[in-house]
Amino acid sequence: MADLGDAGEVLTYLVGFWAFLFSPRYRARTRDAWRHAGRAQRGWMVLDGVVATLIGLGLPLLVAWILARKLLAP
Repeated sequence: MADLGDAGEVLTYLVGFWAFLFSPRYRARTRDAWRHAGRAQRGWMVLDGVVATLIGLGLPLLVAWILARKLLAP
């Protein structure tokens, strides 16, 4: 069973994805962190971005798909 830390991390990725899309300040902080990061840290930032995209888009789409199946089922 997942503990609260895992749920918090998923929530961070979920919110972080949408914050990056809609918050100019968040994007500016991320760009600043990217500029000052080394190669290894940039690699981790890319990995974080991929995971955040998968969770940020995938989780809402999965929930919508499950709800649509339940609501539209005969």
